Amino acid sequence: DGVDADGDGDEDTGAMAIWAIDFIASPITDCSEPIKYSINRSGDTPVQDQTGIVLTCDDDATTFVEIYAWDSAFNPYAVQPDGTVGGPNYDFCETYILVQDNMFDLCEGGDGNGSIRSRRSSIRSRNRSRRSLRRTSFCFISSAKA
Repeated sequence: DGVDADGDGDEDTGAMAIWAIDFIASPITDCSEPIKYSINRSGDTPVQDQTGIVLTCDDDATTFVEIYAWDSAFNPYAVQPDGTVGGPNYDFCETYILVQDNMFDLCEGGDGNGSIRSRRSSIRSRNRSRRSLRRTSFCFISSAKA
């Protein structure tokens, strides 16, 4: 039996935690250190303290994410991603993750939509800002109980 690795209420047979810091090729500096990094699926409201997400067999084969960099200043005029005014300065870029698993065959069905197809997932960037991203790879793990 699998577990609910991503908190969506269904059983996940394969899952992988992805961390914002894995995408940072060149850490940025700012006079209001420290800089925090967060990650969210594209279209979701970013949360400054969300440093990782969990991908499962339910995710699209190409999952778009946003990587945010937040400073530690309080700018009373900064419009935040949730629409409120006042908070840290931030910037972001959008990239995507290729979700695959053909090594472990953890995902049932596998019609290409939300299936994990290979043991490694390569990251390619589609920058919308000045931030640089590093290519990296991830190994998928089974969330099934032994």
